[in-house]
Amino acid sequence: MNRTQIIEHFTEIGALFQQVADSKTDPKPSVFSDAFLEKFRHTVEREIHYNGWFEVEFIQKSLSGISTWLESVSLSNWSAPYPFHGFQKNLGIIMAGNIPLVGFHDFLCGLVSGYRLQVKMSSEDSRLLTLVLEALCEMNAAYRELIVLNPLKLSGFDAVIGTGSDASLLHFKSYFKEIPHLLRGNRTSIAILTGEETAEELTLLGNDVFDYFGRGCRNVTHLLVPESYSFDSFFKAIQPFQKLFQNKKYGNNYDYYRTIYLMNRGVFLENGFLLLVETETLQPPLAVLNYHTYASEQEVQNYLEKHEEKIQCVVGKDYMPFGSAQTPSLTDYADNINTMMWLGEPKNLICFAYFCTMAIFSDRIIYKTPEEISIMREAALIVSRTLGEVAKHMQPGITPKFLDQMAEDFIKSQNAIPGFKGLYGCPSTLLISVNEQVVHGLPTEKPIQEGDIVSVDCGSFYKGYYGDHAYTFEVGEVSDENRALCKVTKECLYLGIEACNIQNRMEDIGFAIQQHAEAHGYGVVRDLVGHGIGKKLHEEPQIPNYGRRGKGKQIKDGLTIAIEPMINRGTKNIRTLEDKWTIVTEDGLPSAHFEHNVAVVDGKAVILSTFDYIYEVLKL
Repeated sequence: MNRTQIIEHFTEIGALFQQVADSKTDPKPSVFSDAFLEKFRHTVEREIHYNGWFEVEFIQKSLSGISTWLESVSLSNWSAPYPFHGFQKNLGIIMAGNIPLVGFHDFLCGLVSGYRLQVKMSSEDSRLLTLVLEALCEMNAAYRELIVLNPLKLSGFDAVIGTGSDASLLHFKSYFKEIPHLLRGNRTSIAILTGEETAEELTLLGNDVFDYFGRGCRNVTHLLVPESYSFDSFFKAIQPFQKLFQNKKYGNNYDYYRTIYLMNRGVFLENGFLLLVETETLQPPLAVLNYHTYASEQEVQNYLEKHEEKIQCVVGKDYMPFGSAQTPSLTDYADNINTMMWLGEPKNLICFAYFCTMAIFSDRIIYKTPEEISIMREAALIVSRTLGEVAKHMQPGITPKFLDQMAEDFIKSQNAIPGFKGLYGCPSTLLISVNEQVVHGLPTEKPIQEGDIVSVDCGSFYKGYYGDHAYTFEVGEVSDENRALCKVTKECLYLGIEACNIQNRMEDIGFAIQQHAEAHGYGVVRDLVGHGIGKKLHEEPQIPNYGRRGKGKQIKDGLTIAIEPMINRGTKNIRTLEDKWTIVTEDGLPSAHFEHNVAVVDGKAVILSTFDYIYEVLKL
């Protein structure tokens, strides 16, 4: 069984989940029998009898959320950069049971990475995944040989992923110390309020607090509020969630802790189903929400930094949107550690602490000091000079392999390190994408030809910081259509940069790019984005090349990002080639790609990289 087949099967699982989650929608044609569908629904309805926390509403919410991951194009693009082990390796997974199918993402990552699985399920959530395995086996019986649920003992595995409490984590670390492991303990999420939130936003915050009865690491358990903040609006906005008190287990927790606080003469606020307690402690008991006040933005940042290793999500106007904490995407990895990258590089499956620093994206933006921005400018200019050297050789007959080696030698001559090579398994210094190739093209010996348009993406690592920069070259005489595409894409880049100022929000950047590109009839790639940059090549925030005016986090001084419009002459849709790197347009029409590193200084964008070295060569 190969990855493509596995993705096809999980696409069917996604359709099954959606049917079970929402019986009102028109069902898509399914490979599963009506009898199996009814069996799944019956299991969901009866789960409350085995686990009093697993109400039908929350199981359906979990299934619906997971189903959004399980789309063929999304799964293909997400998994493409990572190796497939062909089921030559064994992975042990120890799952938690706090919310329905909480370990599904690890299960998916393991199979899509080509591991045989031994899965130790929690006794609190052992029936839903069993049905998932049954569904997979209906499509291909080979899954029974690849997946073992609840073995008597985990054994013979090459790596293990374990999720549990902090107490369990200590046991896991001791037991698996000789085996490559990815272990996760307790985390929680917080919200930062300004006092300017609308009633709708506060109700959405209620979802972040109360979904799954607040038992997940992505649930908000602590509020940071301004001094003299009044909770009247908050209590009014969360009234729809009072129905949670009807759950016996939740109601018992509320009554118990209310009694404890009263007996201890503790100070708290309440509304009949939630206790609000002022303390800087992160993780309260169930039915309790902690809060504390702040006097300045610096106090907020200090608190976030102090508790960084224990915070999963930060919700607020300049952070994750209200209501989104419990709707993670495929790339929202637990503990902000990229599970696919971890599984893809066995030689690095050694130290949990090491991989705490290896997440592709975390939940918070890392704002840079003027000193850091100065170093980042140096890193970016090394890439700019490298692209200038590429420009000297960009002509018909030259091979991408030659350009790649030349670029590697040049970067090293600048006392820097190639930024891409070896990262996420990338085999080259340059990513060279020709014509219909959008990005991530691997250098080959095939000569570049007259009339090609060639995107060259390059990175450097210098004094602890990354530079990342791209330019699409027109080789010889190109068609009028391709020349126009390159011109408009470059204009999109500078319009996006112009929108990057403190009067705007993050999505204003993508809005400016999208409006200009689509006005010319071009397709704006949705599945690839720009990104924050700094000590890691990819940091928050993600910078899509599309967006809504006035939406997203507020742009602030110290922001450092890579803005990189990827614009197609035809459809916006893309696909990944068999090399698992090269991404091409779905319709085979050309694509263009330009990228600058940008910092926000004194309220406006400052471009750290430059095309001047290229222009000097091309006499533009």
